[in-house]
Amino acid sequence: MPIQTTLRDYMKIADGTKIQVKISGGSYTDIGVVTGDTNATLEYDEFQEESANAGKSNLYVKNPTISGAFTLQNLNHENIANLASGLMTQVDTAASANSSIPNQTISASWSDNTAYELVMETSATDDTKLKMSVKPTLTSVTLDPGDTAEALVEDTEYLIIEDAESYSGYSIVFMSDNMTLEDPTDYTIQIVYGENTPVARSTFHVGTSVQQLAPFSIKMVHEDSDELEYGIEIYECYTLSGSIQYMFKSAAESAFNEMPFSFRGVLDTDLTNGRQLYNYWEDTGAE
Repeated sequence: MPIQTTLRDYMKIADGTKIQVKISGGSYTDIGVVTGDTNATLEYDEFQEESANAGKSNLYVKNPTISGAFTLQNLNHENIANLASGLMTQVDTAASANSSIPNQTISASWSDNTAYELVMETSATDDTKLKMSVKPTLTSVTLDPGDTAEALVEDTEYLIIEDAESYSGYSIVFMSDNMTLEDPTDYTIQIVYGENTPVARSTFHVGTSVQQLAPFSIKMVHEDSDELEYGIEIYECYTLSGSIQYMFKSAAESAFNEMPFSFRGVLDTDLTNGRQLYNYWEDTGAE
């Protein structure tokens, strides 16, 4: 069979995508493992008239939308609540206070302005991770704990931030310029936890007779081994009726539970005209 073309520069091996979601006033959060394909489809209404004496008018389009779907396997219900357009209300039930959380070590060669997960485990003999609804209490954060032992100061040399991608719900960020020890990133950092009260159960409530949906933004991003990206960002999305599906599979299937999810993106009229629905980007050389 003869070759009909040699243009292959934009062929991309199917390699999955990362889904990121942002609610109003927040930042984009990776929602984790999905299975199967991820898709987004541009749709619109066409408008054209046949006149009585001049033939057909030009063809116009109106009401553009973009519909998307994916199947979520990382069933973190806080992320699902963000996808539910404000339909869910979360209520946390506290566990008993825990003063046995093991110390955490951040290895040398750490970086400034990088979020490091606060890994809070139940005890030295129980590595069950703990989830927090309020900022964790730290007894100390120490640079080079085995020798110089420089005590670091919150809001000067480190920050505790809320982080939806952290299991505990919080991460720590360091600022080496404010540290006294020379070349501080060459040393380890030790985090000692105080007494903290973790979450025992999170309950998500749904149901009212009339409710205004809240929008979210979504990104579908592919990043290659050279950290080059291509992807799509949809500015104003709403969950579709029927898209929150709880699927409890039988043991006979030998598979993970999952949640098929679908949404529709509409025009965000606060944005520049012509740029109100979505953007697609591609770094040069992205594979």
